[in-house]
Amino acid sequence: MPLVTFTSDFGYQDYYVAAVKAAVLKQAPCVTLVDISHGIEPLNVAQGVHVLRAVYQEFLPGTVHIFAVQGSQPVARHIAFQWAGHFFVGSDNGFAGLLASETLEQCVALKASAEEAATFPAATLYASVAAQLSQGAPLQAVGSPCADPYRLIARQPHMADNQIRGHVIHVDHYGNLVTNIPQTLFEEQCHGRQFEIRFARESITSLHTHYTQVAPGDCVCVFNRLGLLEIAINQGHAAALLGMQYDSLVGVSFHLRK
Repeated sequence: MPLVTFTSDFGYQDYYVAAVKAAVLKQAPCVTLVDISHGIEPLNVAQGVHVLRAVYQEFLPGTVHIFAVQGSQPVARHIAFQWAGHFFVGSDNGFAGLLASETLEQCVALKASAEEAATFPAATLYASVAAQLSQGAPLQAVGSPCADPYRLIARQPHMADNQIRGHVIHVDHYGNLVTNIPQTLFEEQCHGRQFEIRFARESITSLHTHYTQVAPGDCVCVFNRLGLLEIAINQGHAAALLGMQYDSLVGVSFHLRK
């Protein structure tokens, strides 16, 4: 069963999402279309990649993923590539580098007329390419080899002097703050030592497994299903109440127990 997912910053009040879906179905009527999200902040490529990366591996290998988040970079070309057994189609705006940590298995610059690459390439170009790939067409059939896609590099946590310095990389619908501090790095550095998680004007010295394990209105730190440190407020919007947003600093320090 061919699968195509769709992630965009188009929102939910206009016809744009439906237009892209209609274009896919015209060429591949038997495909199953799955919306990942259309609530990505306009032009926020990093947020879009975070959302897509969180879930794409839940789909069967061979799934085609349309990524229609334009970003602030002028786009001279559009690409399709294979990564981890999946296919991705979108603008050459850096999302490939954020999504794939290593060299891409295959990448092509899409063949596009001036009309197809104009104001609505998701409907005129990406939909057509996704339909072809979902029906078994090879990447070589939709473009020419592209060895140098534009790459944005994800910000990495920094470790120095018994401290991890990380940043908020995503604010979800509930205002929870997802950081780029992985549980593996935290546990590697902790080794049973005491720790202090610092953010805004707050300090936390314990971890929990659920938001409701603290009183309503209190801050809580958990490792989410992606294995990333997350800051929340039980029954509250952490981003608004803490004055934090994308790229806000989060620090973790370790010291011996007294």
